[in-house]
Formats: sequence, structure tokens, C-alpha cells
Amino acid sequence: MRLLTLSVDAQDDARRLAKGEGLDFPILCDTKREVIAAYGLRHEAGGLDGGDIPIPALLLIDKDGRILARHVSERAQDRWAPRRILATVRQAIN
Repeated sequence: MRLLTLSVDAQDDARRLAKGEGLDFPILCDTKREVIAAYGLRHEAGGLDGGDIPIPALLLIDKDGRILARHVSERAQDRWAPRRILATVRQAIN
């Protein structure tokens, strides 16, 4: 199993965030917003400047590309608690 995150920020910004937060997993950069669009996670014109922004989400994807769990936030503050994430991962791998 492998954990990674996806960011629409530039690679240097993502690296700085990872280092500052002590993250030890990959951050993939989607500056063109192609991946978030493919997963239906792009909020068109939702940014303060009218640009597209990502919808916060958690996807648990298996090695074959199947989505085992999906949580799409209605608000940026609407996030799964770490315990819920771990329980979902445990259920999916058992």
C-alpha cells in the first residue's frame, strides 16, 4: 500500500509544504488540474480570482485503479478524521 497526495500547487510550493509539515509521502503536482478534472473534483470558477480550484476529497484507489472509498467535501473544512481514514483503509485491505 502507498500513500500519496495530490496538489494543484507548483512543485516547489508542494515540496516546501511537505518539508514544513514533516510529510514523508509523495505529493503529486497537478498544476494543469487534469487529474482533479478526471475524478470530477474541479470546482470551476470557484477561486477568489474566478479560476478553477480543487474540491477537497479523499480517494482510496487500489492498484488496479478501482475506487474503494470516496469522500468529497462540501466545504473545505469538511474533512475525514484520521481514525475514519484508517478504519476505511483497514476495511478495504481485509
